[in-house]
Amino acid sequence: MDPVDIAENLEELSKEDVAIWIKLLKKDLLADAFSLLPRDKKIEMIGSLSEDRIMSLMKELEEDEVVDTLQELPANMVRKLMYQ
Repeated sequence: MDPVDIAENLEELSKEDVAIWIKLLKKDLLADAFSLLPRDKKIEMIGSLSEDRIMSLMKELEEDEVVDTLQELPANMVRKLMYQ
């Protein structure tokens, strides 16, 4: 599957199913799909990930996508990410 298809599927899935997909997808493919998700789904995903998985995901994102994602997240999540 390509990242667009994965992002579309992630938007439709429950939190539990998203958690399964996150564990099964390769890091780079997950990062590409993550960058295509709407703000609310990104927040939901980050809220459900462990700190290690969040950092791993952020490392896989392109620099401009990291900036865009940080701008979309609530301030408390950004602080949590920045101090890890």
